[in-house]
Amino acid sequence: MEHLIGFSQQNSLLILLGFFLLQGIFAFLLGVILLKFATNLGVRNHGDGVVRWTATTKPSLGGILFFFAFLLSIVFYLIILSENAQFNNIEFLGMVVSCTMGFIMGLADDAYNTKPWLKFFVQIFCGVVSILCGNYIHLFSNDICNYLITIFWFVGIMNSLNMLDNMDGITSSVSAVASVFMLVICYYTQTLFTYDSILIIGVAASILAFMRYNWHPSTIYMGDSGSQFLGAFLAYAAVKVLWNIPIDINSGSTFLFQVLLPVSFFIITISDTTTVSINRLLKKRSPFVGGKDHTTHHLVYAGLKQRTVALLYIFVSVISALGGFLIYYHHLYNDWMVVVLFGVILFSIFISLFVVTKKFKNESV
Repeated sequence: MEHLIGFSQQNSLLILLGFFLLQGIFAFLLGVILLKFATNLGVRNHGDGVVRWTATTKPSLGGILFFFAFLLSIVFYLIILSENAQFNNIEFLGMVVSCTMGFIMGLADDAYNTKPWLKFFVQIFCGVVSILCGNYIHLFSNDICNYLITIFWFVGIMNSLNMLDNMDGITSSVSAVASVFMLVICYYTQTLFTYDSILIIGVAASILAFMRYNWHPSTIYMGDSGSQFLGAFLAYAAVKVLWNIPIDINSGSTFLFQVLLPVSFFIITISDTTTVSINRLLKKRSPFVGGKDHTTHHLVYAGLKQRTVALLYIFVSVISALGGFLIYYHHLYNDWMVVVLFGVILFSIFISLFVVTKKFKNESV
């Protein structure tokens, strides 16, 4: 579909741009309203300086903001579609169920500090629902393998975004970059006017507006409701836009590129979670217990300011995602040398962050 039903392509682009701006304004104003009414809403573990970088208690309202934007995006799409066809689209309904479950689970965790196994179960559930509704990774010839990697992807992204939400502006920044570059790919593949893309537009606008409140020094935390919702939504979107991206050549290098492309869009979250998990396991600690040992924290130990860390992660995320897009745009995914070099660059980002955690430490942590 190259344009919205009943509109020319130029008018369709203007409508989407207007929707993006209105969604951003709505999210900004909603943040103002939530701040006015928040006294202890979304606040738990008062003075918890182990999980959070600072001991300052702030409302965790980001998830509510994102979820409202998500619902408004659905309404917007149904209105401009001028029909109820999406209610018969099981893939669409599966996406709504997965994202809603992620949000509810995160909201419960913000309020009650639920057990890790319950969060893990819901993350698996989100992946299974997506599979049952037809949205899963098409990488192997064996569907069982495809199902397993899809569940692993959902659990991995939902956990990594949750773990990365340990300092002002980090998770929101990398999520915004991933969302915007997915829209760039949607535009290039002429899928910008599908419901997937419109939902990405709405959520991306809400993330950018939320960054006004989450940038250091923040006034609102994203909370588990925010990170779990974004994890479920971006995992779903990445399967549609990145993992199953249309490629006109089938070879070993294209197989590798199909793996590297989604990794390039989430290189910071994947690197941080992998690094933290390795370091904690080496110390015989559970990877699921929070602490001040993330890559973000070690960069501060190295002398960087919190804002500088956020800007650095934005820069790395943009370069990484841009590299993946350019390889796809110029059809270089059939060139082994280009794809392997791209893989080496992504691995170097992980190694660099891993080395930082070894070289710059706070021995009291």
